[in-house]
Amino acid sequence: MQLKELIELPLFKNSKTLTGTIGLTNPVASVMVLEAIDIEKWSKKDQLILTSFYAFTDLSMDQLRVFFEKMQQIGVSGLVVKVDRLIPMIPEWIIGLSFDYQIPLIKVQQDVSYEAIMLAVYEPLLNHQTHLLRTYYEVRQRFMKVERNHSSFEQIMQQFYQLIEKPCSLRIPHLDVQVAIGQSFKNYVVTKSEPMKTIEFTKNHYEYLELFSHENNQYVTAIKVDIINPFNDLCTLIVYQKDSQIPEAKVMIIENVVDVIYERLQMEYLLKKERYNRMNNLAEAILQSTPNNSEELAALLQEAQLDRYDYYQGIAFASNTFKDKQRKIAVLHKLRALKTAHVFFEHHNYLV
Repeated sequence: MQLKELIELPLFKNSKTLTGTIGLTNPVASVMVLEAIDIEKWSKKDQLILTSFYAFTDLSMDQLRVFFEKMQQIGVSGLVVKVDRLIPMIPEWIIGLSFDYQIPLIKVQQDVSYEAIMLAVYEPLLNHQTHLLRTYYEVRQRFMKVERNHSSFEQIMQQFYQLIEKPCSLRIPHLDVQVAIGQSFKNYVVTKSEPMKTIEFTKNHYEYLELFSHENNQYVTAIKVDIINPFNDLCTLIVYQKDSQIPEAKVMIIENVVDVIYERLQMEYLLKKERYNRMNNLAEAILQSTPNNSEELAALLQEAQLDRYDYYQGIAFASNTFKDKQRKIAVLHKLRALKTAHVFFEHHNYLV
Protein backbone atom coordinates (compact mmCIF):
# COMPACT_ATOMS: atom_id res chain seq x y z
CA MET A 1 0.00 0.00 0.00
CA GLN A 2 1.20 3.50 -0.81
CA LEU A 3 0.73 6.42 1.59
CA LYS A 4 -1.70 8.18 -0.78
CA GLU A 5 -3.89 5.04 -0.85
CA LEU A 6 -3.98 5.01 2.95
CA ILE A 7 -5.01 8.65 3.39
CA GLU A 8 -7.77 8.24 0.79
CA LEU A 9 -9.59 5.84 3.15
CA PRO A 10 -12.74 7.16 4.93
CA LEU A 11 -10.84 7.00 8.22
CA PHE A 12 -8.71 9.95 7.07
CA LYS A 13 -11.53 12.08 5.60
CA ASN A 14 -10.95 14.87 8.16
CA SER A 15 -7.16 14.59 8.14
CA LYS A 16 -4.89 17.02 6.36
CA THR A 17 -1.62 16.46 4.50
CA LEU A 18 0.65 19.39 5.43
CA THR A 19 3.55 18.68 3.06
CA GLY A 20 1.85 18.72 -0.32
CA THR A 21 2.73 15.81 -2.59
CA ILE A 22 5.97 14.93 -0.78
CA GLY A 23 6.31 11.15 -0.31
CA LEU A 24 2.72 10.26 -1.22
CA THR A 25 3.98 7.29 -3.24
CA ASN A 26 6.00 5.97 -0.27
CA PRO A 27 5.13 2.33 0.52
CA VAL A 28 3.65 1.63 3.95
CA ALA A 29 4.66 -1.79 5.27
CA SER A 30 4.22 -1.32 9.03
CA VAL A 31 3.09 1.12 11.74
CA MET A 32 4.67 2.12 15.05
CA VAL A 33 3.59 4.47 17.83
CA LEU A 34 6.36 6.87 18.83
CA GLU A 35 7.44 6.22 22.43
CA ALA A 36 11.02 7.52 22.45
CA ILE A 37 13.10 9.58 20.04
CA ASP A 38 15.87 6.93 19.73
CA ILE A 39 14.17 5.98 16.47
CA GLU A 40 17.27 4.23 15.10
CA LYS A 41 16.78 1.47 17.71
CA TRP A 42 13.22 0.50 16.86
CA SER A 43 12.05 1.91 13.54
CA LYS A 44 12.61 0.54 10.04
CA LYS A 45 12.20 1.40 6.37
CA ASP A 46 8.65 1.91 5.01
CA GLN A 47 7.21 2.39 8.50
CA LEU A 48 4.49 4.91 9.33
CA ILE A 49 5.10 6.64 12.68
CA LEU A 50 2.15 7.77 14.83
CA THR A 51 2.44 10.31 17.62
CA SER A 52 0.71 13.12 19.45
CA PHE A 53 2.25 16.56 19.42
CA TYR A 54 3.18 16.16 23.10
CA ALA A 55 6.09 13.91 22.08
CA PHE A 56 7.89 16.99 20.71
CA THR A 57 7.07 19.61 23.38
CA ASP A 58 10.22 19.17 25.51
CA LEU A 59 12.67 18.76 22.63
CA SER A 60 15.11 21.44 21.51
CA MET A 61 15.34 22.43 17.86
CA ASP A 62 18.66 20.56 17.57
CA GLN A 63 17.08 17.39 18.97
CA LEU A 64 14.17 17.73 16.57
CA ARG A 65 16.52 18.14 13.60
CA VAL A 66 18.43 15.00 14.62
CA PHE A 67 15.13 13.12 14.93
CA PHE A 68 13.94 14.16 11.47
CA GLU A 69 17.36 13.40 9.99
CA LYS A 70 17.20 9.87 11.44
CA MET A 71 13.71 9.37 9.97
CA GLN A 72 15.03 10.39 6.56
CA GLN A 73 18.04 8.06 6.82
CA ILE A 74 15.89 5.09 7.90
CA GLY A 75 13.37 5.73 5.13
CA VAL A 76 10.15 6.00 7.15
CA SER A 77 6.95 6.31 5.11
CA GLY A 78 5.61 9.33 6.94
CA LEU A 79 4.71 10.98 10.22
CA VAL A 80 1.11 11.10 11.49
CA VAL A 81 0.58 13.65 14.27
CA LYS A 82 -2.62 13.62 16.33
CA VAL A 83 -3.86 17.00 17.61
CA ASP A 84 -6.40 17.70 20.35
CA ARG A 85 -8.43 20.61 21.68
CA LEU A 86 -5.46 22.06 23.58
CA ILE A 87 -3.12 21.94 20.57
CA PRO A 88 -5.39 22.24 17.51
CA MET A 89 -2.63 23.45 15.20
CA ILE A 90 0.75 21.97 14.32
CA PRO A 91 3.45 24.65 14.58
CA GLU A 92 5.12 25.93 11.42
CA TRP A 93 8.56 24.75 12.59
CA ILE A 94 7.41 21.12 12.57
CA ILE A 95 6.02 21.58 9.06
CA GLY A 96 9.27 23.27 8.03
CA LEU A 97 11.36 20.35 9.28
CA SER A 98 9.10 17.94 7.38
CA PHE A 99 9.73 19.86 4.17
CA ASP A 100 13.48 20.10 4.89
CA TYR A 101 13.84 16.34 5.35
CA GLN A 102 11.13 15.30 2.84
CA ILE A 103 9.02 13.53 5.49
CA PRO A 104 5.28 13.41 4.64
CA LEU A 105 3.38 15.03 7.53
CA ILE A 106 -0.29 14.20 8.13
CA LYS A 107 -2.46 15.82 10.79
CA VAL A 108 -5.33 13.74 12.21
CA GLN A 109 -8.01 14.65 14.71
CA GLN A 110 -8.22 13.37 18.27
CA ASP A 111 -11.13 11.02 17.49
CA VAL A 112 -8.99 8.96 15.11
CA SER A 113 -7.49 6.17 17.23
CA TYR A 114 -4.07 4.62 16.75
CA GLU A 115 -5.76 1.21 16.65
CA ALA A 116 -7.94 2.25 13.70
CA ILE A 117 -4.90 3.49 11.76
CA MET A 118 -2.99 0.28 12.48
CA LEU A 119 -5.95 -1.82 11.34
CA ALA A 120 -6.22 0.22 8.13
CA VAL A 121 -2.56 -0.59 7.35
CA TYR A 122 -2.33 -4.20 8.52
CA GLU A 123 -5.69 -5.57 7.34
CA PRO A 124 -4.93 -5.33 3.57
CA LEU A 125 -1.36 -6.52 4.23
CA LEU A 126 -2.61 -9.58 6.09
CA ASN A 127 -5.23 -10.26 3.41
CA HIS A 128 -2.54 -10.05 0.73
CA GLN A 129 -0.22 -12.35 2.66
CA THR A 130 -3.07 -14.83 3.17
CA HIS A 131 -3.72 -14.80 -0.57
CA LEU A 132 -0.05 -15.46 -1.34
CA LEU A 133 0.18 -18.30 1.16
CA ARG A 134 -3.05 -19.83 -0.15
CA THR A 135 -1.67 -19.62 -3.69
CA TYR A 136 1.55 -21.31 -2.58
CA TYR A 137 -0.38 -24.09 -0.81
CA GLU A 138 -2.75 -24.76 -3.73
CA VAL A 139 0.09 -24.84 -6.27
CA ARG A 140 2.09 -27.09 -3.95
CA GLN A 141 -0.79 -29.55 -3.82
CA ARG A 142 -0.79 -29.78 -7.64
CA PHE A 143 2.96 -30.27 -7.80
CA MET A 144 2.85 -32.99 -5.16
CA LYS A 145 0.95 -35.17 -7.67
CA VAL A 146 3.71 -34.51 -10.21
CA GLU A 147 6.38 -35.54 -7.67
CA ARG A 148 4.54 -38.71 -6.68
CA ASN A 149 4.49 -39.79 -10.32
CA HIS A 150 8.28 -39.22 -10.64
CA SER A 151 7.58 -36.96 -13.60
CA SER A 152 10.31 -35.92 -16.01
CA PHE A 153 11.62 -32.36 -16.19
CA GLU A 154 9.50 -31.81 -19.31
CA GLN A 155 6.34 -32.95 -17.50
CA ILE A 156 7.19 -30.65 -14.58
CA MET A 157 7.58 -27.73 -16.99
CA GLN A 158 4.30 -28.57 -18.76
CA GLN A 159 2.50 -28.38 -15.41
CA PHE A 160 4.34 -25.14 -14.60
CA TYR A 161 3.33 -23.62 -17.95
CA GLN A 162 -0.34 -24.37 -17.26
CA LEU A 163 -0.09 -22.55 -13.93
CA ILE A 164 2.12 -19.59 -14.85
CA GLU A 165 0.47 -19.02 -18.27
CA LYS A 166 3.69 -17.54 -19.63
CA PRO A 167 6.43 -18.88 -21.95
CA CYS A 168 9.19 -20.54 -19.92
CA SER A 169 12.39 -22.51 -20.31
CA LEU A 170 14.61 -24.78 -18.21
CA ARG A 171 18.27 -25.54 -18.89
CA ILE A 172 20.32 -28.18 -17.03
CA PRO A 173 23.61 -28.66 -18.96
CA HIS A 174 24.94 -31.48 -16.75
CA LEU A 175 21.92 -33.66 -17.57
CA ASP A 176 21.64 -32.38 -21.13
CA VAL A 177 18.14 -31.02 -20.36
CA GLN A 178 16.80 -28.18 -22.50
CA VAL A 179 13.05 -27.60 -22.23
CA ALA A 180 11.24 -24.58 -23.72
CA ILE A 181 7.45 -24.23 -23.69
CA GLY A 182 5.39 -21.50 -25.33
CA GLN A 183 6.69 -18.75 -27.59
CA SER A 184 10.36 -19.06 -28.49
CA PHE A 185 12.79 -16.23 -27.70
CA LYS A 186 15.92 -17.77 -29.22
CA ASN A 187 16.77 -14.72 -31.31
CA TYR A 188 16.55 -12.34 -28.32
CA VAL A 189 19.68 -11.07 -26.55
CA VAL A 190 19.97 -9.81 -22.98
CA THR A 191 20.46 -6.03 -22.93
CA LYS A 192 20.01 -5.41 -19.20
CA SER A 193 19.98 -7.40 -15.96
CA GLU A 194 19.04 -6.29 -12.45
CA PRO A 195 18.07 -8.02 -9.19
CA MET A 196 14.35 -8.43 -8.61
CA LYS A 197 12.97 -7.20 -5.32
CA THR A 198 11.92 -10.28 -3.41
CA ILE A 199 8.82 -10.54 -1.25
CA GLU A 200 8.47 -11.84 2.28
CA PHE A 201 7.88 -15.47 1.30
CA THR A 202 10.58 -15.91 -1.35
CA LYS A 203 13.78 -17.80 -0.58
CA ASN A 204 15.35 -17.71 -4.05
CA HIS A 205 17.18 -14.86 -5.78
CA TYR A 206 15.62 -13.59 -8.99
CA GLU A 207 16.80 -11.33 -11.78
CA TYR A 208 14.85 -9.18 -14.19
CA LEU A 209 16.24 -9.47 -17.70
CA GLU A 210 15.53 -7.10 -20.55
CA LEU A 211 15.77 -8.87 -23.89
CA PHE A 212 15.76 -7.38 -27.39
CA SER A 213 15.27 -8.89 -30.83
CA HIS A 214 16.81 -7.08 -33.81
CA GLU A 215 14.79 -9.34 -36.05
CA ASN A 216 11.45 -8.31 -34.50
CA ASN A 217 12.60 -4.91 -33.18
CA GLN A 218 10.93 -5.80 -29.88
CA TYR A 219 11.78 -5.80 -26.16
CA VAL A 220 10.52 -8.39 -23.65
CA THR A 221 11.09 -8.91 -19.93
CA ALA A 222 12.17 -12.18 -18.37
CA ILE A 223 12.49 -13.43 -14.80
CA LYS A 224 15.53 -15.63 -14.28
CA VAL A 225 16.42 -17.84 -11.33
CA ASP A 226 19.48 -20.06 -10.98
CA ILE A 227 18.58 -23.23 -9.09
CA ILE A 228 21.24 -24.53 -6.72
CA ASN A 229 21.87 -28.20 -7.40
CA PRO A 230 24.24 -30.98 -6.29
CA PHE A 231 25.84 -31.23 -9.75
CA ASN A 232 27.66 -27.90 -9.13
CA ASP A 233 26.45 -26.72 -12.51
CA LEU A 234 24.17 -23.91 -13.62
CA CYS A 235 20.51 -24.85 -13.71
CA THR A 236 18.50 -21.94 -15.06
CA LEU A 237 14.75 -21.35 -15.11
CA ILE A 238 13.43 -18.39 -17.14
CA VAL A 239 9.89 -17.01 -17.42
CA TYR A 240 9.16 -14.57 -20.26
CA GLN A 241 6.55 -11.82 -20.16
CA LYS A 242 5.64 -8.49 -21.75
CA ASP A 243 5.09 -6.61 -18.49
CA SER A 244 8.00 -5.04 -16.62
CA GLN A 245 6.83 -6.48 -13.26
CA ILE A 246 5.46 -9.88 -12.28
CA PRO A 247 2.54 -10.29 -9.83
CA GLU A 248 3.56 -11.65 -6.44
CA ALA A 249 1.10 -14.55 -6.79
CA LYS A 250 3.02 -15.66 -9.90
CA VAL A 251 6.24 -15.54 -7.87
CA MET A 252 4.66 -18.07 -5.49
CA ILE A 253 4.12 -20.40 -8.46
CA ILE A 254 7.78 -19.99 -9.49
CA GLU A 255 8.90 -20.68 -5.91
CA ASN A 256 6.99 -23.96 -6.05
CA VAL A 257 8.41 -25.15 -9.34
CA VAL A 258 11.95 -24.29 -8.16
CA ASP A 259 11.37 -26.58 -5.15
CA VAL A 260 10.08 -29.38 -7.39
CA ILE A 261 12.98 -29.04 -9.86
CA TYR A 262 15.48 -29.01 -6.98
CA GLU A 263 13.98 -32.18 -5.48
CA ARG A 264 14.07 -33.85 -8.89
CA LEU A 265 17.73 -32.82 -9.28
CA GLN A 266 18.48 -34.31 -5.87
CA MET A 267 16.89 -37.59 -6.92
CA GLU A 268 18.81 -37.60 -10.22
CA TYR A 269 22.04 -36.94 -8.33
CA LEU A 270 21.43 -39.77 -5.84
CA LEU A 271 20.57 -42.19 -8.65
CA LYS A 272 23.66 -41.16 -10.58
CA LYS A 273 25.83 -41.45 -7.48
CA GLU A 274 24.41 -44.90 -6.72
CA ARG A 275 25.06 -46.03 -10.31
CA TYR A 276 28.56 -44.53 -10.19
CA ASN A 277 29.42 -46.38 -6.98
CA ARG A 278 28.04 -49.63 -8.38
CA MET A 279 29.91 -49.28 -11.67
CA ASN A 280 33.08 -48.12 -9.92
CA ASN A 281 33.02 -51.23 -7.72
CA LEU A 282 32.40 -53.39 -10.78
CA ALA A 283 35.25 -51.77 -12.70
CA GLU A 284 37.55 -52.14 -9.67
CA ALA A 285 36.80 -55.86 -9.56
CA ILE A 286 37.65 -56.20 -13.27
CA LEU A 287 40.63 -53.86 -13.55
CA GLN A 288 42.23 -53.75 -10.12
CA SER A 289 41.28 -57.02 -8.43
CA THR A 290 40.91 -59.20 -11.52
CA PRO A 291 39.71 -62.68 -10.45
CA ASN A 292 41.79 -65.70 -11.47
CA ASN A 293 38.65 -67.72 -12.05
CA SER A 294 37.71 -67.26 -15.73
CA GLU A 295 34.01 -67.90 -15.08
CA GLU A 296 33.92 -65.22 -12.40
CA LEU A 297 35.70 -62.81 -14.71
CA ALA A 298 33.28 -63.63 -17.54
CA ALA A 299 30.34 -62.91 -15.21
CA LEU A 300 31.82 -59.51 -14.30
CA LEU A 301 32.39 -58.65 -17.99
CA GLN A 302 28.84 -59.69 -18.77
CA GLU A 303 27.48 -57.42 -16.02
CA ALA A 304 29.57 -54.57 -17.44
CA GLN A 305 28.29 -55.43 -20.94
CA LEU A 306 31.87 -55.97 -22.12
CA ASP A 307 31.62 -59.72 -22.75
CA ARG A 308 31.24 -59.40 -26.54
CA TYR A 309 34.88 -58.46 -27.27
CA ASP A 310 38.01 -60.54 -27.95
CA TYR A 311 40.47 -57.82 -26.97
CA TYR A 312 40.55 -55.00 -24.47
CA GLN A 313 42.70 -51.91 -24.11
CA GLY A 314 43.63 -50.55 -20.71
CA ILE A 315 44.86 -47.11 -19.72
CA ALA A 316 46.05 -45.99 -16.29
CA PHE A 317 47.41 -42.65 -15.16
CA ALA A 318 47.94 -40.69 -11.97
CA SER A 319 45.77 -37.78 -10.88
CA ASN A 320 47.70 -36.31 -7.98
CA THR A 321 47.95 -32.70 -9.13
CA PHE A 322 45.17 -30.28 -9.99
CA LYS A 323 46.22 -30.35 -13.65
CA ASP A 324 46.03 -34.17 -13.66
CA LYS A 325 42.54 -34.04 -12.12
CA GLN A 326 41.39 -31.66 -14.87
CA ARG A 327 42.81 -34.07 -17.50
CA LYS A 328 41.01 -36.97 -15.81
CA ILE A 329 37.69 -35.12 -16.07
CA ALA A 330 38.41 -34.36 -19.75
CA VAL A 331 39.18 -38.05 -20.48
CA LEU A 332 35.93 -39.20 -18.85
CA HIS A 333 33.90 -36.60 -20.78
CA LYS A 334 35.56 -37.79 -24.01
CA LEU A 335 34.82 -41.45 -23.26
CA ARG A 336 31.16 -40.66 -22.66
CA ALA A 337 30.95 -38.54 -25.82
CA LEU A 338 32.48 -41.35 -27.94
CA LYS A 339 29.84 -43.75 -26.59
CA THR A 340 32.31 -46.63 -26.74
CA ALA A 341 31.96 -49.64 -24.46
CA HIS A 342 34.11 -48.91 -21.43
CA VAL A 343 34.45 -49.16 -17.69
CA PHE A 344 36.72 -47.17 -15.43
CA PHE A 345 37.91 -47.40 -11.87
CA GLU A 346 38.40 -44.00 -10.27
CA HIS A 347 40.59 -43.48 -7.22
CA HIS A 348 41.51 -40.09 -5.78
CA ASN A 349 45.13 -40.62 -6.89
CA TYR A 350 44.71 -42.44 -10.20
CA LEU A 351 42.32 -43.60 -12.91
CA VAL A 352 42.26 -46.99 -14.72
